[in-house]
Amino acid sequence: DLQVGDILLVTKDHEFPADTVPLMCSGEGGNCYVSTANLDGETNLKLKTAPQLTQTALTSGGGLGRVRVEINAEKPNGNIHDFNGNLSVDKKMASLGPKQLLMRGTVLRNTDRCLCVIVYTGNDTRMVKNSRPAPMKQSNLD
Repeated sequence: DLQVGDILLVTKDHEFPADTVPLMCSGEGGNCYVSTANLDGETNLKLKTAPQLTQTALTSGGGLGRVRVEINAEKPNGNIHDFNGNLSVDKKMASLGPKQLLMRGTVLRNTDRCLCVIVYTGNDTRMVKNSRPAPMKQSNLD
Protein backbone atom coordinates (compact mmCIF):
# COMPACT_ATOMS: atom_id res chain seq x y z
CA ASP A 1 0.00 0.00 0.00
CA LEU A 2 1.69 3.19 -1.23
CA GLN A 3 1.52 6.39 0.81
CA VAL A 4 2.63 9.99 0.30
CA GLY A 5 6.25 10.30 1.43
CA ASP A 6 7.25 6.73 0.53
CA ILE A 7 10.55 6.37 -1.34
CA LEU A 8 10.47 4.25 -4.52
CA LEU A 9 13.17 2.87 -6.77
CA VAL A 10 11.77 2.59 -10.28
CA THR A 11 13.90 0.73 -12.82
CA LYS A 12 14.08 0.87 -16.62
CA ASP A 13 10.89 -0.09 -18.50
CA HIS A 14 8.74 -0.08 -15.34
CA GLU A 15 5.68 2.05 -14.72
CA PHE A 16 5.45 4.68 -11.97
CA PRO A 17 2.68 3.51 -9.58
CA ALA A 18 1.97 7.00 -8.21
CA ASP A 19 2.82 10.65 -8.90
CA THR A 20 6.39 11.15 -7.72
CA VAL A 21 9.22 13.66 -7.59
CA PRO A 22 12.64 12.28 -8.58
CA LEU A 23 15.37 12.58 -5.95
CA MET A 24 18.13 10.97 -8.01
CA CYS A 25 18.25 9.53 -11.53
CA SER A 26 21.01 7.46 -13.09
CA GLY A 27 20.98 9.49 -16.30
CA GLU A 28 23.60 12.14 -16.97
CA GLY A 29 23.09 15.16 -14.72
CA GLY A 30 20.11 13.54 -12.98
CA ASN A 31 18.08 13.27 -16.18
CA CYS A 32 15.62 10.53 -17.04
CA TYR A 33 13.23 9.84 -19.89
CA VAL A 34 9.62 8.77 -19.54
CA SER A 35 7.00 7.55 -21.97
CA THR A 36 3.64 9.28 -21.46
CA ALA A 37 1.75 7.23 -24.07
CA ASN A 38 -0.62 5.91 -21.36
CA LEU A 39 -1.63 9.47 -20.42
CA ASP A 40 -1.69 11.57 -23.57
CA GLY A 41 -1.06 9.12 -26.41
CA GLU A 42 2.23 10.80 -27.37
CA THR A 43 4.93 8.31 -28.27
CA ASN A 44 7.96 10.60 -28.00
CA LEU A 45 9.88 10.46 -24.72
CA LYS A 46 9.76 13.34 -22.22
CA LEU A 47 12.88 14.55 -20.42
CA LYS A 48 12.52 14.81 -16.64
CA THR A 49 15.18 15.92 -14.17
CA ALA A 50 15.92 15.30 -10.51
CA PRO A 51 16.51 18.53 -8.56
CA GLN A 52 20.23 19.30 -8.46
CA LEU A 53 20.12 19.58 -4.64
CA THR A 54 19.01 15.98 -4.10
CA GLN A 55 20.94 14.57 -7.06
CA THR A 56 24.18 16.00 -5.67
CA ALA A 57 23.43 15.06 -2.04
CA LEU A 58 22.61 11.46 -2.88
CA THR A 59 25.41 10.84 -5.40
CA SER A 60 28.20 12.46 -3.38
CA GLY A 61 28.13 9.78 -0.70
CA GLY A 62 25.40 11.32 1.46
CA GLY A 63 23.19 8.28 1.09
CA LEU A 64 19.46 8.16 1.63
CA GLY A 65 19.70 7.76 5.41
CA ARG A 66 21.85 10.90 5.78
CA VAL A 67 19.81 13.33 3.70
CA ARG A 68 16.69 15.07 5.03
CA VAL A 69 14.36 16.18 2.25
CA GLU A 70 11.16 18.16 2.67
CA ILE A 71 8.75 18.69 -0.23
CA ASN A 72 5.81 21.08 -0.39
CA ALA A 73 3.59 20.44 -3.42
CA GLU A 74 0.42 22.09 -4.69
CA LYS A 75 -2.93 20.53 -3.88
CA PRO A 76 -3.95 17.60 -6.11
CA ASN A 77 -5.43 18.63 -9.46
CA GLY A 78 -5.94 17.20 -12.95
CA ASN A 79 -3.50 19.40 -14.88
CA ILE A 80 -0.99 17.01 -16.48
CA HIS A 81 1.11 19.82 -18.01
CA ASP A 82 1.90 21.90 -14.91
CA PHE A 83 3.26 21.34 -11.41
CA ASN A 84 4.44 23.71 -8.69
CA GLY A 85 6.20 23.00 -5.44
CA ASN A 86 9.44 23.41 -3.59
CA LEU A 87 11.99 21.17 -2.01
CA SER A 88 14.47 21.74 0.80
CA VAL A 89 17.62 19.81 1.66
CA ASP A 90 19.60 20.92 4.72
CA LYS A 91 17.95 24.38 4.66
CA LYS A 92 18.71 24.90 0.96
CA MET A 93 15.64 25.45 -1.24
CA ALA A 94 14.85 24.54 -4.85
CA SER A 95 11.74 25.09 -6.94
CA LEU A 96 9.86 22.16 -8.49
CA GLY A 97 8.15 22.37 -11.86
CA PRO A 98 6.67 20.06 -14.51
CA LYS A 99 10.12 18.57 -15.25
CA GLN A 100 10.17 17.21 -11.68
CA LEU A 101 6.81 15.39 -11.75
CA LEU A 102 6.81 11.74 -12.76
CA MET A 103 3.16 10.82 -13.13
CA ARG A 104 1.40 7.56 -12.42
CA GLY A 105 1.08 5.53 -15.61
CA THR A 106 4.25 6.86 -17.22
CA VAL A 107 7.09 4.41 -17.93
CA LEU A 108 10.81 4.95 -17.26
CA ARG A 109 12.74 4.57 -20.54
CA ASN A 110 16.43 4.77 -21.53
CA THR A 111 17.38 5.28 -17.87
CA ASP A 112 18.51 2.48 -15.55
CA ARG A 113 16.90 3.71 -12.34
CA CYS A 114 15.21 6.60 -10.63
CA LEU A 115 14.88 7.10 -6.88
CA CYS A 116 11.77 9.13 -6.16
CA VAL A 117 9.34 10.17 -3.44
CA ILE A 118 5.56 9.88 -3.72
CA VAL A 119 3.66 13.21 -3.71
CA TYR A 120 0.19 12.00 -4.82
CA THR A 121 -1.33 8.54 -4.67
CA GLY A 122 -4.67 6.84 -5.30
CA ASN A 123 -7.51 9.20 -6.30
CA ASP A 124 -5.21 12.24 -5.91
CA THR A 125 -2.94 11.31 -8.84
CA ARG A 126 -3.06 13.46 -11.97
CA MET A 127 -4.14 10.48 -14.07
CA VAL A 128 -7.24 9.86 -11.93
CA LYS A 129 -8.06 13.58 -11.50
CA ASN A 130 -7.86 14.04 -15.27
CA SER A 131 -9.98 11.02 -16.21
CA ARG A 132 -13.59 11.29 -17.36
CA PRO A 133 -16.29 8.66 -17.42
CA ALA A 134 -16.61 6.80 -20.71
CA PRO A 135 -19.35 8.28 -22.91
CA MET A 136 -22.54 6.28 -23.24
CA LYS A 137 -22.90 4.77 -26.69
CA GLN A 138 -26.32 4.11 -28.14
CA SER A 139 -27.27 2.76 -31.50
CA ASN A 140 -30.40 3.64 -33.40
CA LEU A 141 -32.48 0.95 -35.04
CA ASP A 142 -34.98 1.84 -37.75
